[in-house]
Amino acid sequence: MRTPISESEAHAAGIAQVYPIADLDKMLAECDYVVPTIPANADSYGMFGEAQFQATKNTTFFINIARAEILDEKSIYEALTDGTIAGAAIDVWWNEDDLGIGSGDPERQKWSKYPFLELENVIMSPHRSSFSTAMMKRKQSDLAQQVDRLNRGEPLINIVPELSKG
Repeated sequence: MRTPISESEAHAAGIAQVYPIADLDKMLAECDYVVPTIPANADSYGMFGEAQFQATKNTTFFINIARAEILDEKSIYEALTDGTIAGAAIDVWWNEDDLGIGSGDPERQKWSKYPFLELENVIMSPHRSSFSTAMMKRKQSDLAQQVDRLNRGEPLINIVPELSKG
């Protein structure tokens, strides 16, 4: 949120403290876990760099589900290797290549300039953290229901009119 909610709104929502972006380093010093959920844009590229990792406690875990570009790649790698932060879970990468993930070619499987895979304090996922068996079953069930509706001549559900020809 670019404009923080007021203190009274925060307290009513059960939020103990809201920091403006100018106080990011102050906020980071208090965090046990940091989970950015911001878009990648000119304002957020490299938002988390050496100074921000230095501002954290050495027991802080960083969980990036936003975009890789919000992290300075070298800075987070160094923070992980020198103990500046305790660990990280990373689902987004700087060099994503969907074709390379399953290719078996080590050169095409490199998601970073740095060997994050060798670090014991990193949990890595190939930008597929939303994938689950349950999700696939739901998709298959939804698709089967749509085919049944079509077969019975019933209107389809969850249609995005701008994208359909109907």
